[in-house]
Amino acid sequence: MTPPTIAIVCTVRNPSPSFTTWVHHHCQLVDRLYIYLDSPTEADFSAVPADPAVCTSTGARKSDFSGPSGVMQRQCKNVLHALTKCVIDGIDWLIHIDSDELIYSPEQNLKKYFYQVDSKVSCVRFINHEAVSTYEAKNLFKEQKLFKKNQDFRMPDDAPPVDKDCLFLGYMNGKSAVRVEKCICPKGPHEFKVMDGEVILEEGICILHYMSATYNDWLKKCAELGDFPSFWRDDLQRPMNGTFLVLSRDIYRYAKQSGDWKMASDFYRRFLISESDAKELIKKGKLLSFDVFAENNKSSECNFHKDNYLNTISKVL
Repeated sequence: MTPPTIAIVCTVRNPSPSFTTWVHHHCQLVDRLYIYLDSPTEADFSAVPADPAVCTSTGARKSDFSGPSGVMQRQCKNVLHALTKCVIDGIDWLIHIDSDELIYSPEQNLKKYFYQVDSKVSCVRFINHEAVSTYEAKNLFKEQKLFKKNQDFRMPDDAPPVDKDCLFLGYMNGKSAVRVEKCICPKGPHEFKVMDGEVILEEGICILHYMSATYNDWLKKCAELGDFPSFWRDDLQRPMNGTFLVLSRDIYRYAKQSGDWKMASDFYRRFLISESDAKELIKKGKLLSFDVFAENNKSSECNFHKDNYLNTISKVL
């Protein structure tokens, strides 16, 4: 049997300089990148590195919803379009991730992994970890190596308000890869609807999510989402009050109207973790260290050995 062919689909708006790092990293893992530019300018097209594996297109222009829900709807439309390209290009597996996410597979390459996936499996879900916020960075993908461990930052309903600022700012339900021949359509940005077959969870390969991981990234996200209603899919029965997105929207709106950007900066700094707190969280196993761009990723901490985290923490922070 020949190794399976793999593609990534991603919707990007106003690509940052570090997007070049994103493209080069994933070109080493998969056969094709389908990049859809959301509301593009000529500068956006030139910001995507030229590579035979990269297919750049204008993304879906319309959405029925505002804010985050509108973004997700356009993403799904782009994934649908990418699925048709996969059939034409002979792609076996399609992975949907965002431009602030990296696939990390330290123990084996993706082709080897998907080659070993049982034929009964139609969809693979990858767990995600979230980058610890840092106020600024030149190239976040290369500089930030600390991540909040998935599930360890989900607070039970009756828990006291401890470590609240260490909770995930974004999603916790991972991202998925689908066997193209079994895919019906995307089921939101995290899942796929398939004809039949099994869905499995893979923890050895993970998604590293750099969610608003610097102050400027946070400002950029706030500006792109705009002044959206506090309801998912603009549905009054699905409120999103109290979420990081809504709090960010309100703080950004006030700062823009009043000119008081110190308030916005102070709000963002609430989510930074001090060196002493980081050391304690590492000891507890709640923070993980990933050096995605180490020369030998197989020696990186896929198994999350705490001693190595403690030895490198001062360098990381």
